[in-house]
Amino acid sequence: MRADLARIDPGHAAFDNAYLTLGFDGGARGRCWSTSQAAGATHGLAVTVYGDRGSLAWDHDTPETLWWRADGEADRLLTKAGPGASPAALAAARFTAGHPDGYALAFANLYRDFAFALFAEALGEDPDPYLADLPDVDDGVRTLAVVEAAVRSDEAGREVTVDT
Repeated sequence: MRADLARIDPGHAAFDNAYLTLGFDGGARGRCWSTSQAAGATHGLAVTVYGDRGSLAWDHDTPETLWWRADGEADRLLTKAGPGASPAALAAARFTAGHPDGYALAFANLYRDFAFALFAEALGEDPDPYLADLPDVDDGVRTLAVVEAAVRSDEAGREVTVDT
């Protein structure tokens, strides 16, 4: 990972702008930009993944849609809870397409799965199916390792390895 961290607003104690260049096992590369200083932006959260067969693009400003752009094929606009949605995607959608679920309901899905796991365990059943998609302590530790590596990289002015 190579990180460039900055305080655009000199009054901020924490970094308010971060550029990360990431290298993954198998040779994949990634780029991440995070800032709280994007004046005029309504939100800005967007994720695009490029692969050897195509790309996926999601933007928080249009949260009910996902673009699948396969190499050599017409672009496909996938809609939340629409045709072709997986069982996991259908379970995460509280309303049909056209009725936004909203940011808060994403947390409601996490709380629901956690509550189901607690109920299952209390009834002597296996809670693992409900815990499968929830973050755990290891996820938190890995996230902190990325943050720590970003600070090390910025301070050293060079690429560093993330210790996981």
